[in-house]
Amino acid sequence: MITELEETSFTDGFMVALLEAWRANDGRVSFQAKLFDGGRRVHHVRFRAGVDDIEPAMSALLKLLYRVVAEPGVCTVFGSGHTEILRRLRPELLTHLRRLDLRTMAVALDPGLKARSKTAELAAAYGLEHSTDEPILYSTTVEELMWAVIRRAGQRGMSWRDLFDVVQSSRSAPDYSRCEFDAATLSALPPVPAVYLMKGRHGEVLYVGKAANLNRRIGDYYNAKSDLPEKVKSLRSTVTSLDYCSVGSELEALLLEQRLITEHAPPVNVQKQVAEGRSRYGRPLFPVLVVERSTRADAVELFFMSEDQRLVQMRMTPSRPARASIRRLTAAFAGSDKLRKTRSMTAWGRGEAEIGWRYFMRAKDHLHWTEINTSLSDDRIIEIGRIILREEPMTGEFRS
Repeated sequence: MITELEETSFTDGFMVALLEAWRANDGRVSFQAKLFDGGRRVHHVRFRAGVDDIEPAMSALLKLLYRVVAEPGVCTVFGSGHTEILRRLRPELLTHLRRLDLRTMAVALDPGLKARSKTAELAAAYGLEHSTDEPILYSTTVEELMWAVIRRAGQRGMSWRDLFDVVQSSRSAPDYSRCEFDAATLSALPPVPAVYLMKGRHGEVLYVGKAANLNRRIGDYYNAKSDLPEKVKSLRSTVTSLDYCSVGSELEALLLEQRLITEHAPPVNVQKQVAEGRSRYGRPLFPVLVVERSTRADAVELFFMSEDQRLVQMRMTPSRPARASIRRLTAAFAGSDKLRKTRSMTAWGRGEAEIGWRYFMRAKDHLHWTEINTSLSDDRIIEIGRIILREEPMTGEFRS
């Protein structure tokens, strides 16, 4: 027998949008969105990171979501990346969009589920099948879960307003009363790569983390979510102040994060030492130079890496490069000279070097890099730096 909630949902003109967004290991987000009119799917947008052009997909998503802005339209969201996708859309849309987190709804209606239950566990709790072999963006599991949740809510005599109330009541609003910062302070944090330190009431470092986007990452800790991990709940109850250091790239953030973890040994960071040589990504047989943007608009950061776990960083301003230092480093990593450190270089430790190698092997298709050999000239390195500052070149290996 169809429930009253289902009857409402299946009425012509009742619009429901479903946005699924998934963050991959490299941090990129793929998504698909579906629009239902009276329970019938009438529109579908799909974006695969690294394959599709995001701008047309975002434009199509914006048009889709505008269809559910007016009541009684509803937008349900699911997945690890939906907040990031929605933040890229127009602010006025987010103000008026009536959003419901499908995971929160599913958990609220089934006491046997945990807040961070996996998709397969959610599906099983609602009598659905879910194959982990099927690509996420081509799966109908989340769509089926949405209708199953609506049916169960209807069987309990709930309305859409009741669902909004259930989700709202399960959210955990942050308490800033003990903190030296507030919501306005956090919203003003810059959207840049950074390393942050969370401190306790006596200034002790409780946790060191890194972020590709500081504003977004810290915002994740203090959003009013219902499915907060225990670590986040613990930090929100003990952290009283925040410090951060902006860096030029995620690679630099990873290196500085590891150095600060080693220095402070914060209690919340579980892994304080890096197990050398245990990366599943392997390592190349030759030294490489990774070139990333710097915090200075006119400079880039040069990361010289070798397989014997050396990693040296040097800032280069292409308009007035330190050619002698560049030559010495290139020769040292190409094996034709000894490494002689200067004040213009940052020599990272073995743990940071291991982190750097792992990051390079995992993300080399999304970095700017070149092999280091005796034929690599300082002119070529300077040229690469100028190209990166002047434009956004294709990532991957720079070839001569």
